[in-house]
Amino acid sequence: FFVFLSTADLPPPMVELDEPAPPAGEAAAPKEDRKTSRIIVKNLCRAATPEILKRRFSEYGQLTDVKIATTKDGVSRRFAFLGYASEDSATRARKGVHNTYIMTNKVQVDFAREIGSKEIPRGWSKYTEGTSAFQKRVQKDAAKVETTKKGKAGKVDKADAKTAREEKQRLKEVLKRKKEEAALEAGLDDMAFLKAKVSTDADGEDDGDQGHAAEEEAHEGRVLLQNVPFASSEGDVKALAENHGPVVEVHLPTDEDTSQSRGFVFVTFAFLKDAEKAARHGW
Repeated sequence: FFVFLSTADLPPPMVELDEPAPPAGEAAAPKEDRKTSRIIVKNLCRAATPEILKRRFSEYGQLTDVKIATTKDGVSRRFAFLGYASEDSATRARKGVHNTYIMTNKVQVDFAREIGSKEIPRGWSKYTEGTSAFQKRVQKDAAKVETTKKGKAGKVDKADAKTAREEKQRLKEVLKRKKEEAALEAGLDDMAFLKAKVSTDADGEDDGDQGHAAEEEAHEGRVLLQNVPFASSEGDVKALAENHGPVVEVHLPTDEDTSQSRGFVFVTFAFLKDAEKAARHGW
């Protein structure tokens, strides 16, 4: 058989009502079953100190610790964790300070949650892992590090290039003096040595500078003076050589072990003609 019922005979439907939204500008009050003995205080003034927080919150019970979160540079992140000896003290502090002013800022107080808890609101700070602001900060810091590395690499490359040029010039000078000493040991007279020296220097220049080197060699000349007294100094030789013309350089080779004169000296004249005159007519 069939039974017909009207809607008037049915019980009213069960409707699950949402909790009323908190007033604009205020944080929602925590549910009673979320109580802990630790609270978090947000939106602190950057000038707030642990001593100021202790004075404000100690009236609600015995505090165990106060910690203001800071960046690695010691700058306040504008929130703090406070621990109480009991959950009741934390509850009184939450109700007594939430949405009140500490110094110049209106603060929000809530019960602290364990790290990784799903009850923690979504973060927004650039210091909180997982937020978009945090990812942007990480990328920006990485870009700064890369730029710094490139800058340092550029400085190192320039320093290496300068060192290489200096080393090349030093080796060039050593090679030149070795050839001059070899010419001395071969027993060349002053004029022969001068001609050999001019030829060697011109050959030692880079291809791109040959014209310039030839022009310079036409103005300067170096002469070898042998049988120089061991007590003579470069100053003594220079004073003697200047009788033939302006002197650019005097080089008196010494023994590597004893640092004593080796008995000969190289004199560079400003003009080739003065060097030739000194080689021909003697000292």
